[in-house]
Amino acid sequence: MTGKTNEQNALLLFPDWDQDQLSQVIQEKEALFESVVPVFMKQVEELLNSSGKTPVELLAKALAKAAGYGDIKKRSILSSMENYATLLQAGKS
Repeated sequence: MTGKTNEQNALLLFPDWDQDQLSQVIQEKEALFESVVPVFMKQVEELLNSSGKTPVELLAKALAKAAGYGDIKKRSILSSMENYATLLQAGKS
């Protein structure tokens, strides 16, 4: 998303770490991620075949769930307060 490598992003997040230490942590995390993915493949294939939704819709729902969003609440544009609206009052001139 940023156009930077994982190592470059990690250096920004952890500037006190040396490059070798960051590279090792990144490699370990990527290996862990790759080892976990196959566990979900069968369920993903079943979901893709049975849901009637596009892969993009399913991915969007999964990302929303992972980010903790269950619903989108109406909010004021100015204050972000829930269940408030921003109104434009216009009169005749």
